[in-house]
Amino acid sequence: SFLPLIFIIKCISKHSLITSVMNCNIDFKVIDEKGEFGKGVGVGVICEVYTLFWNEFSISMTLGERERVPFVRHDYFVQEWEAVGRILVKGFVSVSYFPTFLSKAFLCYCLFGNQVPDSMFVDSFTKYLSPVEEEFIVDIIRKNDEFTDFLERFKCRRVVTTENLSQVILEISKQELVQKPHLMISSLQPFVRQLKQYPQFQTITAVEGFYDSLKPTTKKVLSCLTSNPQSEGERDAFKFLRRFVRGLEMPKLLQFLRFTTAMDVMIDKKTGVAFIKCEGLSARPIAHTCGPLLEIPSTYANFVELREAFMNIPN
Repeated sequence: SFLPLIFIIKCISKHSLITSVMNCNIDFKVIDEKGEFGKGVGVGVICEVYTLFWNEFSISMTLGERERVPFVRHDYFVQEWEAVGRILVKGFVSVSYFPTFLSKAFLCYCLFGNQVPDSMFVDSFTKYLSPVEEEFIVDIIRKNDEFTDFLERFKCRRVVTTENLSQVILEISKQELVQKPHLMISSLQPFVRQLKQYPQFQTITAVEGFYDSLKPTTKKVLSCLTSNPQSEGERDAFKFLRRFVRGLEMPKLLQFLRFTTAMDVMIDKKTGVAFIKCEGLSARPIAHTCGPLLEIPSTYANFVELREAFMNIPN
């Protein structure tokens, strides 16, 4: 189970030792469905908690599609958004977790202010929109079609012409990505700018590269799997595993990544694959996210058996 998002942030924002939280080693215990503390300990649990927190945050506290920004809530003010900033920095420093759904333009504005180029605002805005709306915008730019309804959505009253079309889209981009969430930016900035001591956050180009590095792909996941099979059964099992990963579409690839590492982003860490001998109902993959280490049976008769075992893993 996972504590409600608002409860966690409210607790952190009111913690009496809040000034020292950033310098503490924080450990977590997860409560299972029976209301008891789970047996998991260590870095795997920490990764899982940050992943769960930011997944819930993306749903409950942000607007946008592929890239998102926080939105104004009546029950959140400076203290609460400062708590979010602490969680953001602490998660990166502790386990290299960073929520890639955050708009790149929003993050770079927190880091670099007015140095963010106009092209990044427009690019992030198209990802803030749905894919259908992005295609619509591209068609507008190409054809200068009428798009009154679209402008109404963003409270734009300007008369759009061929000459000012690009400027209007840029202005709407800045309105949605930095003007509306201005309170959140001013609250997050003191904490987010602490990240500038790390190479990933020292330039806008570095931030863009960092986002790309965190994005899971089939090739990246395969390259992280390491093993040393000693028998024909182990070699077959590892071959079946790689074949299974190659066939995964993005939602299932993220599920596999969550199962093996407790995170939904790529970090520079290998996942070891070890082999166990078991049959029947016990012939199932076991993930140790603290390693991370994935144990798979070496007794699968064929690829279909391995695929079935992985597809039966709960989300």
